[in-house]
Formats: sequence, structure tokens, C-alpha cells
Amino acid sequence: YEAMSLGRAQVVANRPYAEEACGDGAVYADPNQPDAWIAEVSRLLNSDSDRKAIEVKAKARFNEASSSWEDVAQSYLNLLETLS
Repeated sequence: YEAMSLGRAQVVANRPYAEEACGDGAVYADPNQPDAWIAEVSRLLNSDSDRKAIEVKAKARFNEASSSWEDVAQSYLNLLETLS
């Protein structure tokens, strides 16, 4: 998530928690297959266009997902008001 906040490409495990957090702002690899990680890191290192595309998506995803505590609190208040 830190890499996304800086607009950096990253390779992450293809697990539901990572896919939910990163969306299309990351490249995924099976954590049990080191060759898959090597291939994805190599691709990002060797392809400026692939890396830059992921970096743009990463920064956008981070900005989209970031909320201030005030926003979170207001969302809960709005929800509670609809339930009462």
C-alpha cells in the first residue's frame, strides 16, 4: 500500500486481500511460484510502458481508496441515521 501511495509499481501476492486493496494498481504473482515473481519483476524493470501504466493506476487506486477519519466517521453517522 505504501508503494501505491508513492505511485510506484509493485508485485504482490495474488490473494483476495491484496486484490481488494490494490485492484488494478499492482501486478500479481502466486506466492508459491518464485519464477512467476521473477517474471513480473523483470517485466516491470524492462518495460517502461508497463511500469508507468501500473504506477498511474497505483496512485489513482490509492487516492480513490484513501479516506480521512472524518470521512469514515461521517459515513458511519449517515448509515446510523438511515437505520433509525
